[in-house]
Amino acid sequence: MADKRKQSGWSEDVEKYSRQIWLAGLGAYAKVGEDGSKLFDALVREGERTEQMVRDEIESVKNGARSRVAEARDKALGKWNALEEAFDKRLNGAITRLGVPSRNDILALDDKIESLNRQLDRLSTLRLVSDEPADEAPAQAARASKPARSTASKPRTRKPKAAESQPQDETSEAASQ
Repeated sequence: MADKRKQSGWSEDVEKYSRQIWLAGLGAYAKVGEDGSKLFDALVREGERTEQMVRDEIESVKNGARSRVAEARDKALGKWNALEEAFDKRLNGAITRLGVPSRNDILALDDKIESLNRQLDRLSTLRLVSDEPADEAPAQAARASKPARSTASKPRTRKPKAAESQPQDETSEAASQ
């Protein structure tokens, strides 16, 4: 029986609050009817101020987040660069210990090869200039005085290109003719 009294008291409270809510709604409706346009305009202005305040707050939060992201990105890039430098140093050390030539070593060798090629070109040009037809007669006479070789027993082999382009001094040149 005590439970029924509690339940009926509870349902009476719900009924009482429901009635108050209904009356408040009716009062608001009557008030809007009287001061409706003034109240509506005031609510619009208050809504606009609140909206701008929220937008400003959101923009400030976005700017703060952007700056933190930029700081984190810069920090990560700094760490990445430091890691890359450490890796490069270790790799270069290992390559050096293995005796692998560096890029600079290879470039220096390339420059040296080009310099030697230019010198060879100059020397071959000088050799061609010194081998004029006037010098051809004494060379033919020297060849004629040598006994003829038999070509059947030993085929003549051609010198490699590198050996042909190397300069010869006067004694070796005379011996080969």
